Amino acid sequence: MLSGLKDFHQRFGVEAISITTHAACVVLLDYQGQLAAPVLDYEHDELDVDADEYNAMRPPFSETGSPRLAGGLNIGAQLHWQFKKDSKLLSRVKLIVTYPQYWAHHLTGVAAVDVTSIGCHTDLWNPTDGKFSTLVNRLGIGSKMAKVRRPDITRDCGKN
Repeated sequence: MLSGLKDFHQRFGVEAISITTHAACVVLLDYQGQLAAPVLDYEHDELDVDADEYNAMRPPFSETGSPRLAGGLNIGAQLHWQFKKDSKLLSRVKLIVTYPQYWAHHLTGVAAVDVTSIGCHTDLWNPTDGKFSTLVNRLGIGSKMAKVRRPDITRDCGKN
C-alpha cells in the first residue's frame, strides 16, 4: 500500500488522504506497534454477557452524550469485555487508537484518536469539557489513550 501511494504521488501528486471507517472500533497497539489483540467486531456475540457490570461503571449520558447501545457499539463496553476476558491484555497495550487513525498510523507513524471518532457513542469522551470521560480512568487506560487530534490538523486537541 505504501509503495503504491508513493508511486501514485510521484505520478499524479497527493495533497491529502481521507480515511473513513465505522466509528465503533478501536485498535490496541502493543509496545512494538503491532496488534496487542485482534480488532474486535462490535457485533461479537459475547459482548452483552457482562452488560450489567459495564452499565454500572459507565458514565451517565449527561457526561458523555452517549446512549447505552447494544453489544459493542459503545467502545467502552468493548474495552471492558476485552480486559476482563484477558487479564494480561492491559499490560500488553501501549496505545489505544481509533480505527481510522490505526490506518493513518500506518501511513504517517503518528498515533492518535480523532475527536469525532472518540466522541461518537464511545462512552470515553466528555464533549462539554473537551477531555476523556471518567470511564477512561475506571478502565485504567488513561495513560494508554493516544493523543486526541482533529483530522485536519497536526496539533493536539482537547484537554487530555
